[in-house]
Amino acid sequence: VDDGRENRDLVKLVLGEAGITVVEAEDGALGMAAAREHAPDLILMDVNMPVVDGVTATQTLREEGNTTPIVALTADAMKGVEERLLEAGFSSYMTKPINFDALLNHIAGYLSGFQVIESDASADAPAENTQPASSMPEDVDMTPIVSKLVARNPRFATIAERFLVEL
Repeated sequence: VDDGRENRDLVKLVLGEAGITVVEAEDGALGMAAAREHAPDLILMDVNMPVVDGVTATQTLREEGNTTPIVALTADAMKGVEERLLEAGFSSYMTKPINFDALLNHIAGYLSGFQVIESDASADAPAENTQPASSMPEDVDMTPIVSKLVARNPRFATIAERFLVEL
């Protein structure tokens, strides 16, 4: 849930590369409706948005009994922000601009994924250092998706071009 189209497009692209299905919304009101309709496993919620902000949306979902993990995404890195967001009902928070490797590692535990540990190996070489966040069935593909792959994705170029034009 983010009012910035480019932010939604980039997050959707990165999470899609990791095999995650994404439902997006451009404000808190639409985000609450999407959460009710789709019952997602995780919600990424911008904090400052028009119509309904992320704090109000999160508090409303919690009041309705929604226990889905909600990760706040905010450009506000001031002291005390984390405590305020956790008190509002967020499960955790990350600051913008989004570091996609950190985002994937952050949400891995929520989605029963696995954490990718950076190594000196080339980005094209298979990663050897992974730590399971939970026990995974043997038939699950454990090949890590590193967000650096996005730079070579033609869809990323389209998003970047649109962002530059709109900027």
